[in-house]
Amino acid sequence: MLLCIGVGQTARAYDAYRQGLAEATRLERAVNESCLMLCGVNYASSTRTTADEVAAQLAALDAGGAAITVNSVPATMPAPVSFPDVSAVPDPLGAPSAALQSMAPAELSRLLGPRIAEYPVQEFRFTSRRTVLDQAYDYGWSIQAKLVAVPMTRFSVVAYELPDEIGAATAGAGSSAPPPTAPIGLAPGSDPASLSALQAAAGTMPYHFRRKAVLAAAYQYLFSQRYLDRVAEYVGITHYHDLDAAANATAQLDGLVRMGNGATFDLGLAGGGQYATIRYTKDAAVVFTRQAGKTVNLSDSVGNGSTVPMLIVLAGPPAPAAPLTVNFAGSIQRPVVLVGYNIRVTAAPNVGLAGALFLDPLSSVAVGTGPLQVGHLSYSLRAGAVPAGAVQAGAALPLSAEALAPRVIYVATTQQRL
Repeated sequence: MLLCIGVGQTARAYDAYRQGLAEATRLERAVNESCLMLCGVNYASSTRTTADEVAAQLAALDAGGAAITVNSVPATMPAPVSFPDVSAVPDPLGAPSAALQSMAPAELSRLLGPRIAEYPVQEFRFTSRRTVLDQAYDYGWSIQAKLVAVPMTRFSVVAYELPDEIGAATAGAGSSAPPPTAPIGLAPGSDPASLSALQAAAGTMPYHFRRKAVLAAAYQYLFSQRYLDRVAEYVGITHYHDLDAAANATAQLDGLVRMGNGATFDLGLAGGGQYATIRYTKDAAVVFTRQAGKTVNLSDSVGNGSTVPMLIVLAGPPAPAAPLTVNFAGSIQRPVVLVGYNIRVTAAPNVGLAGALFLDPLSSVAVGTGPLQVGHLSYSLRAGAVPAGAVQAGAALPLSAEALAPRVIYVATTQQRL
């Protein structure tokens, strides 16, 4: 009889432990989602307070029969700043702290890389009331969260997937080169190790794919009108060049010379810009066209790798079949982050870009190009528009260019019983 009582007590203790562990995991997820909704990339600006957001996330969870009370949440959340921002400089990048390394699981540690921007720990406190053997007990939990901003150049080659591809039965066209160094698999067909049994339903993936989905959302934002508007606001009228307008009716960019159906752009001279009598020096510029058949030839007559870095956005027409041709006429030694919207990249053999190249799903690299040497390459896994051998990524990425790169926000969490 005593043996049976002992076994029963042990079983109840183990069951209580399992319930507590499951509960803490649910609370961590609620905090994680709240932080992403309030501070993450590509999420609609939440009008909720932190407390309201946490309450909304808790309401969407299965509490397992427990009554959860929110005891305290941060009064304000960090506001990560990345380039470009009209009112603040980007948060500096540095090595992950010991505190962050102790909070980050192995998967997140790999995604973080050697240089990140991290923010103060935020604490959320909860009380859970559960009934055990007809007796109500209160359990206290502290969930600590730390926001981390990671440059999207963290991996040398990213074959990105987008949120609408999550759980898709096939990966699409795919691309044979260069092979991605970043994790893939949001679309099971893109990952040879994927198991359909992991999908609870078609079009869904388990929660441990959440961070990959966060990165997918960051790419969706990078190639959106919102990001383009943000860059346009930053560069202003002096660094926003319309290839379709008369030469004197749009911004005059230093180093850019109009010719025929396009322009040559000497990035070694870029920085200054003028419209009418207004002149500024900026570290970003936008060049765009709405018409087919335009070409921009890029070069660097200065060849100084310590020059101020530049963010260059090149945007082609909205029609997918009529991209803006971007030709690397020579190597670019100036640190540059180049973001392409519907562009077609061409390059002479063994030309290099001392920086990063981000291609949206409509962009492509022409067959017979290069190889173009770059520090970082991002391309759409599904579009399959990068021919084998056309681009080689992995050269040293200048730290000054990394500071201008778009960023993705992750959240590291830990739990503690109070």
